[in-house]
Amino acid sequence: LTVARLGTMSLLALTIAAFLPLLPAYMHSLHTVCSGAGCPVGQLTPQAVQALQAVGLSVNAFVAYTLVLTLLALLMCWSVTAVIMWRKSDDWMALLVAVMLVLMGTSYVTHLLLQRPSPWQVPSLLLDILTFGIFFLVFCLFPSGRFVPSWLRWLPVGWIVWGLIMISLH
Repeated sequence: LTVARLGTMSLLALTIAAFLPLLPAYMHSLHTVCSGAGCPVGQLTPQAVQALQAVGLSVNAFVAYTLVLTLLALLMCWSVTAVIMWRKSDDWMALLVAVMLVLMGTSYVTHLLLQRPSPWQVPSLLLDILTFGIFFLVFCLFPSGRFVPSWLRWLPVGWIVWGLIMISLH
């Protein structure tokens, strides 16, 4: 259990350390108006900019609003994680859920950064693969802590393998 706690704390620290440098790139993506046909979800289109201006809002107001909502979601995930760590750090399933919540809080930022070419695509991809790998793992193990049916254990493994293939293609 001590190893699980240390591993959880290390993974939480690594997630935070990997996430914080992504915020400036996320803000830049929010500021950039997409002019192509395939705009990423969360990025403004020229029509969206006109709609914002029609109601008296600027692109900067949109970015501030989106960033505040993103950080609030992140804060909520990390707050629940802190409560879980404080109250249930002796339960390995609770530790796994805590890691999942910390990673899920980063998914708003990583999702947008994955959809457009940038130097932050590979770190975003790593966080995204880890996030959904642990997400699958939590829901494959819930509520008993066992894989029922037993073939479910291959779902998170398959996700991680697919993620490694995607990383190698970048």
